[in-house]
Amino acid sequence: MLDIKYIRDNADRVKKGAADKHISCDVDRLLGVDARRRELQLQMDQLRQQTNDKGAQVGLYRNPKWCEKQGLSREQAESQARSLQDELTDIKQQIKKLTDEESAVLEQFNSLMLTIPQPPDPDVPMGEGEGGVEIRRWGETPPKLKLDSPKDHVEIGRELDIIDLSRGVKLAGARNYVIKGDGARLYQAVLRLAYDMLLERGYVPLQVPVLVKEEAMYGTGYFPTGREQAYLCERDALSLVGTAEVPVTSLHSDEILSESELPKRYFALSTCFRREAGAGGKDTYGLYRVHLFDKVEQVIV
Repeated sequence: MLDIKYIRDNADRVKKGAADKHISCDVDRLLGVDARRRELQLQMDQLRQQTNDKGAQVGLYRNPKWCEKQGLSREQAESQARSLQDELTDIKQQIKKLTDEESAVLEQFNSLMLTIPQPPDPDVPMGEGEGGVEIRRWGETPPKLKLDSPKDHVEIGRELDIIDLSRGVKLAGARNYVIKGDGARLYQAVLRLAYDMLLERGYVPLQVPVLVKEEAMYGTGYFPTGREQAYLCERDALSLVGTAEVPVTSLHSDEILSESELPKRYFALSTCFRREAGAGGKDTYGLYRVHLFDKVEQVIV
């Protein structure tokens, strides 16, 4: 999450960054809510100071020695104390009203803050739509297939009897599948290849929970904008992760690490769960945009 002071001082850059990322957010509304939040805080601070001052004065008016020094009769002092007490009651009511408003304003403020994206680096070129800009190529250009009618992964999988989409749908509905025989062996082999490569490079393997608290989803940026894509276990206030990045990145949340401990290199193999709500049409054929899959995720702190 960006610092609100940074957003105040760099509103135009934050707006442009959101537009460049095609992320909808209302920076002006956030700044308006922030201004009201600070205004309420100032008003309450002033009223609390008045409460302290007037409370101290009530104590003085009810101190016989002090009143005697001031030449006040008991009746005069008591009258002044009651008047101040009435003022205190009124101030406390004002504070209660402002506190209730502040609670609503803070809820708005926090919700809006979570929608503001990190602006991209100025050197990052802007692509069109979801496409990126090619900067350079490494290695040889992929050869063109010489086949007149190349087969896709579904056709090949069915012919080899390693992919069964229809029974996956029968078991769990659309966007589910069964991998069998040599396909299942290949599936595990590819995961193991990624696992072993990261082991060789010194990364620490982790086996992490795939059901996490919502704080982890918010902290890694998957909530609130990705909430519709997550499977929620509302009764337990937990969420199934769409990637092991969530628990691995959250591993050191609320901790302070010394520089000597860094960098920390982790990886985890986990099942990933995604609702893919609203993903109809594009990239939904075969084993794309499915509801669950396994993946090796690497994270460097």
